[in-house]
Amino acid sequence: MSVGSGDLLIVSDTGNIEKELVNSLEDGGYSVLFAAANFCLPAIKKNNPDVLILSLESAAFDARSLLDCVLLLDNDLPVVLLTNAGNDALILPLLEQGAYNFCTVGTGADAGLLRHIVSSAICQRKLRVQNRALKNNLQVLELDQLPGYRVQTRLLPASPARLGPFDLAHLIRPSLILSGDSVNYFQLEDRRVLFYLADVSGHGAAGAMVTVALSGLSRRLAFDYSRLNLETSADILGWFNQELLRLNLEQHITMFLGILDDKKQILQYSNAAHFPAAILNNNKATRFLEVGGLPLGVCDTEYEFKDVTISENFKMVIFSDGVLEIMPQKSIKQKEEALFSLVQCGNTEIQQLVDHLGLDDIKDVPDDIAFFTVARMSLSL
Repeated sequence: MSVGSGDLLIVSDTGNIEKELVNSLEDGGYSVLFAAANFCLPAIKKNNPDVLILSLESAAFDARSLLDCVLLLDNDLPVVLLTNAGNDALILPLLEQGAYNFCTVGTGADAGLLRHIVSSAICQRKLRVQNRALKNNLQVLELDQLPGYRVQTRLLPASPARLGPFDLAHLIRPSLILSGDSVNYFQLEDRRVLFYLADVSGHGAAGAMVTVALSGLSRRLAFDYSRLNLETSADILGWFNQELLRLNLEQHITMFLGILDDKKQILQYSNAAHFPAAILNNNKATRFLEVGGLPLGVCDTEYEFKDVTISENFKMVIFSDGVLEIMPQKSIKQKEEALFSLVQCGNTEIQQLVDHLGLDDIKDVPDDIAFFTVARMSLSL
C-alpha cells in the first residue's frame, strides 16, 4: 500500500456502490472491504478498519442507531457518510452525532473527493490517537514529578517573611512542574540576613535537582558559617562555586547573592552572571545593582563584592530571566527599562509585579519565572 493508505469498511445493505468509487479508493492504495448493516459491528471487530464508509442509499436500517453502536465500539473510528443527492436532510443529524464527514455521490467529482475525505479522516484518527497517548504520558509524568514538586516547595523559605527589620517575599512560577529557579534567605550567626536568587540552566527535573543541592548547601552554610571563615558575599559565592564544582554537575547556575547588615546600614552583594540586574529603590533613587562574575559550577574563579548604604526605607526587586520571555517589548534593553520603571514607580510587592506583568493571564510560561523582593520600612511611614 502507498503512504497514507489503510483498510476501509464500506457498509451498504444494497451493495449498490459505484464501481468508480471503489476503483478510485483501491487505486489510492486502500484495501476495501464490504459488510451489510447487520454485520457491521462484527466486521469492525474482525478487521479493525481505519475508516468506516456508511452508505445511506437504503432505508433498511436505522443510521442513527447504527452510528451510536459504532462510536460506542470505537470512538476513534472515523465514519464517512455516503449519500445520494437529495438526502441532505439525513446528513446534519448524523454529523452532529459524531460522523466525521460526508460525500454526495453523483456529482461528477465524487471519486476524488471521497478519496480526499478518507485520507483526511485517517490523518485525523492518527493525530487523535497520538494526542491521547501524549496526554496519558503527560499524566504519568505529572504523577511522577508531583512528589518532587512537594519536596522542592517545602525547601523554599516562607513567603512573606520577616527577618530582623527586613521584609522578604518571593514567587516562583515554573514552566513545567519542577523549577530551575531557586530563592533562599536566612539569618547568619551574626544576625545579618543572607539572600540569593539562583537560576539553573535549563528547567524541569534536571534543574530542580540542582536547586535541591543548593538548598542543602545553604543549610550547611547557615550551620557552619563561623567555621567556614567567609567574610564577604564574594567569599560565599566562591564557596558555593567550589562545592558545586565538586558535584561535577552538567548545569551551570547564575546567582545574585546579598547580605543585609542592619547595624551598619549596608547591603553587600555579588553576582555570578545573574541577569537581569537587581533593582534597588533607595533614598528615593532607583538604580541597577551591576557587578560581573562567571556562573557557578563552570570553573574555578573569584567574585567581586560591592557595598551599598541602605536607607531606613528601601526596597529591592530581583527577577529571573524568565520574566523577559513574557514581556511585550522587543529588545532586551527595552525590557530592562520596563522593569526599572516598574520598580521606580513603587511596584515592589509580589502581587503588584504579577498584576503589572500579567503573569496570572499567561497559562503556559516558556521559562521558569522568579520574583524576589526585600524591603525595610520605618514605622513612621
